[in-house]
Amino acid sequence: MGAANGVAADSGVAASPWSYLACETPCCDQEHSFLVENRNAARLGLSNFEPPHAEMDIKDFKSKGFTRMEIVCASELDTYRINRWAKDESDAELAKQMEGLPPALTSMMALAPPEGYLADGPDGQLVRDFGDTTELVDYDAPNRQASTALGVPGAINVSQLPAAALLHWTPRSLAEKAPILKDVWVKNRSATEISTRFTYCVPSRTLGPLLREKLISHEVMQIGTEEMLKACIQDTKKRYFYSGLAEGADGLVHSDAKKLVESFLRAVEGVRSKATTPPASPASTSEARANVWISCPFTGASTHYDMGYNIVLQLFGTKTFELLPPEAFVELNIPPTGHPFARQVMKEGRHNFSRFHLKRGDALYVPPLWAHRTTTGEGAEQEVSISLNIFIGSAAEDVAEQLNALALPFEASWPSNTMQFAVALYLKAFLDEAQVDARYLAARWALVELKEELPANCTAVIPQSESILKRGRDAALLLQALPRKHRAPIALDYADDVLLGVLEAKVIHSVIREILGRKT
Repeated sequence: MGAANGVAADSGVAASPWSYLACETPCCDQEHSFLVENRNAARLGLSNFEPPHAEMDIKDFKSKGFTRMEIVCASELDTYRINRWAKDESDAELAKQMEGLPPALTSMMALAPPEGYLADGPDGQLVRDFGDTTELVDYDAPNRQASTALGVPGAINVSQLPAAALLHWTPRSLAEKAPILKDVWVKNRSATEISTRFTYCVPSRTLGPLLREKLISHEVMQIGTEEMLKACIQDTKKRYFYSGLAEGADGLVHSDAKKLVESFLRAVEGVRSKATTPPASPASTSEARANVWISCPFTGASTHYDMGYNIVLQLFGTKTFELLPPEAFVELNIPPTGHPFARQVMKEGRHNFSRFHLKRGDALYVPPLWAHRTTTGEGAEQEVSISLNIFIGSAAEDVAEQLNALALPFEASWPSNTMQFAVALYLKAFLDEAQVDARYLAARWALVELKEELPANCTAVIPQSESILKRGRDAALLLQALPRKHRAPIALDYADDVLLGVLEAKVIHSVIREILGRKT
């Protein structure tokens, strides 16, 4: 592999104060050497391995997320190894906590190291010892079922989950539990397409009233549950789709789903406690949300992505999930955060989806930021579909909240041209440091057609320029707590929020053109 400082500088995924990367250059007793990140020191060792090993001040190094790297021999690694397989006190406590969980959920976090394991690497990779060489490799978990630690989707055997009560749900029992359904989505059947997909739409979002054309995804109505179930089979002109919280009369998570929610929470807490740097705050019951989904045959949700951990149980009928990994995010036609279709694909393209077909008694784990679309009742039965899913907050949501809580380096008294200049400067520095191409920001805003647009005036020169650039770069450092593949969606959402929160919408297109042409 050779020297690995470039990889290390980008990783930002250390599970503790130490992170390891392999290189092939032998040192000391001819064992392979490693780059070891030390976040508690103040110097940075370069990975050129030319003796003497050079050091430089952190302020002179582009990636400020790392504060020291040492050259360490493999024979000395045991003194440094602090990671998810270290079996330290926190690991022992975690293992004890997870003993009572169903096997399908404990498989989400490996508590034993794979053969040849030496250390954690970036983006879910591992440093492994192959005898005559030490390499940084992708890790395929022995049990890939719902591997939340690695962000891999997978099927789960529901018999291993505390879901027995949920599996008794039928259309009839559901109609008894909830005789009236509010906010049912209704859409005319297409004359050219077999399936009807619904897109989540919030017209009241910031850009909604400013769009050149009003967007209408579907009608919304209140209807009796039995009436909807009959219409799914008998209505030849319309299709129906419903999603709502799975709540009991007390407004809390329905008792049939409570044990499953608690188990999933504990599994996610275990993963998050080991998968983020700094350690994530524990997931709380307030972050867990259970939804019930009822849909006619040949209906579903259009391509979209969710920020949290997601587990889906198919309780009746069939449903097909098609998934895309976070790396595909930049290829999707997703508009900015203030758009009524935010986080939804406005125009479906041709992508290499992974498919999971769920029938009654199946379950699926969908990791954070995996785009997906669904279709129900495609089989010969053509039954109504009933599903239940649980969302739990993720590190991506934590980072998004931290970004939005940052104070912006702008003064309310600045004139319009100064503010536009400052926003362009700040976001250019932020996106460059985050290594997110500004063209992706331009692409999502190209989906927005406003009633009125004005040219931007970014000709100001202000003494705070260097400070604004630094604040933009510092903001981007928060993204280093996430795997690289999760950073673009969060970075672009934040850029949208800054643009919409500070500027008039009618100048945003011009300011983005300024960002594209600016050098920092």
